[in-house]
Amino acid sequence: MDHRGQVLLRRTEDGAFVEIAPVVSRGTGKELVIRNSDGSEQAHVRATNEIVVERGSVLHSLRVAPGAVRQALRDRPAELFKQMLAEAGKPTKASALKSRLHGIDSRLVDKAWDAARRTLDQDDEVQKSNERVPTYKLSAGAAERSLHVAGLGPQLIDGPGAPAADAESATRSKASELEQAPVSRTIEVQTSDVPADPQPIGAPEPAQHLESLAQRLRELEILSPEDDLSALARTPLSLGIELAKIKAPELRTLVAEAEPGQRLALSLVLGPGKERVLEPDAKRLTAGQHEAVVRSGLWEIANASQSSRRLVPTLADLTKRAVGVAGLPVDLLLELSRVFTEARQVGQEGLDVCLVALARAVPDTTESSLAAWDLGKVALAARAAEFSRQGGRSALVVALHRVVPNEVGRPRWWEGITFDQLVEAGRGPLAAVLEDPAIASQVVRPVVEDAVRRTTTRSGLARLWLAPPVVATWVVGHDLKEAMLRTGTKDPIAGRWAQELTDVGEIEAVTGLLETAQAEAKASRDAEETLRAQVAALESQLRVIGEQLAGARGQQSDLRGAHERQLKLELVRTVARLAAQVGQSPAASTDQSLMRSVEHAAAREGLAPIGRAGDIVGFDPARHDPLGQAIPEHSAVVVLRHGYTWSDGPEAMTILKAQVVPDGG
Repeated sequence: MDHRGQVLLRRTEDGAFVEIAPVVSRGTGKELVIRNSDGSEQAHVRATNEIVVERGSVLHSLRVAPGAVRQALRDRPAELFKQMLAEAGKPTKASALKSRLHGIDSRLVDKAWDAARRTLDQDDEVQKSNERVPTYKLSAGAAERSLHVAGLGPQLIDGPGAPAADAESATRSKASELEQAPVSRTIEVQTSDVPADPQPIGAPEPAQHLESLAQRLRELEILSPEDDLSALARTPLSLGIELAKIKAPELRTLVAEAEPGQRLALSLVLGPGKERVLEPDAKRLTAGQHEAVVRSGLWEIANASQSSRRLVPTLADLTKRAVGVAGLPVDLLLELSRVFTEARQVGQEGLDVCLVALARAVPDTTESSLAAWDLGKVALAARAAEFSRQGGRSALVVALHRVVPNEVGRPRWWEGITFDQLVEAGRGPLAAVLEDPAIASQVVRPVVEDAVRRTTTRSGLARLWLAPPVVATWVVGHDLKEAMLRTGTKDPIAGRWAQELTDVGEIEAVTGLLETAQAEAKASRDAEETLRAQVAALESQLRVIGEQLAGARGQQSDLRGAHERQLKLELVRTVARLAAQVGQSPAASTDQSLMRSVEHAAAREGLAPIGRAGDIVGFDPARHDPLGQAIPEHSAVVVLRHGYTWSDGPEAMTILKAQVVPDGG
């Protein structure tokens, strides 16, 4: 039986290929001349589901008998690759040879090549280059002898012109062997709203109408040639990643021929940016269907042969969508949290989604039933997230505190918290929890004290100053003074503040005199009496100096008071500018918690606002800044940014003028 020559293959509705007829000749474009079973010839225009291949080639066998190729890879790998070299007819790299076996398990291909390479390297008919990545080529005369050495000739027809029906029957028999392979996990699509009766994507025997979609996925190399749609159930995350690479117009074409059940199944795995392609279908998905695909995603990660980190963001997206529809069971959320925690860098978003979902589930749970949650594992998962104003870790702790406040007081819920996280979370709902006496004493106070001890810069001092009240209340004045002195050793400005606030210069001068006297008193035992007299005289002198200093203090009290007042005035003016800038910021004005903190800090320092943005008032040069414009007194002006007055005693002074412009109305 002659296996040479080209043959026409046709892809059937179930995705298998069957031989139609031998090709006698090829014209231009898609025009062919084929030989019928009775020996006659006829013109034929190749359809979109038809291809022409060399009979007996590896490509031919991959289409009509992929099982034979797999068997050859196991039993006769060197012969198979030698045949591929004969078909190539030119120097070819190993990677190119293996890529032509697309659709076959890559692990099987790699193993077969490793076995074949040792034989090919010793074969006199195989020429191997000396390049870093070598190429392989058959020597002259060897190519003809090597064709079909792997025994991959046509397996499904007996000769030219065999009836297509017989070939199709044999092919279907071959395909059924694949369909009966066990499936470890399925994504079931079951909904009473679906007009058709969709089959589960992962069912062992998928409905025939799914094959058109399966073939499209094979053409896009998302699905292997020997697999059917049941394989997608085992890898919903990988499928979502691959579908995300397809441009939206092409994706719409891909799903256009899909039936309702198929569209529902695909809408489950479409990632960000592609949801609109199947948006109407996605709206009909039930909570059970979302839960099923999330569980399948967990199974895929657990059974991934390579690193699963690339799959985690897709699982996070599926989890977010499932939680948004109707939530997920607590046990599933806990398992997801564990996976996202292990992935840390790529799993942060998914972990936050799970923690927020757990927080929402807490109010519907009693204290006794919370024991089933295994709160130790929950706390371990939450530890991987940071405390923030509206984040999942903060939300979960707030929810648990309402049900089991004593549990939240345990250290495991606060491990890793930093001062910056306290400041941020203290401006959100977590502030109420931080006011709990036990938590304030065991958590907030140690973190704040440590932050004060570590402060060595003016920006660090500003962090302490601007912390929300629930945090700032634990900043002790003495520790703050030490922080200022420590900062002053490196920062001249902070050093001047510290010196003026603590009288460091005078203390050091008196201390120096006392140390000198003590040193002289110990100079010699022989002059002890003399030294005692000198010490007594010096002490008397010190008393005189002390009285003089006291008198000087009385005389200079006004001057020192002026220094202290000027320093305080500068600090208060800084607070006023900051408060005015925050009030003028559109972004900050929407944060009610921040605005309350700023207003509280301003009021605490004796500041009172001058006008409000948008007010129309009469121009007062003493209270208004015209921004360089000449404006007559009492003229109508519009307030752009409010100012502040400062009360220090019975009188109030303008410490920051309100910025105004002439009223154009």
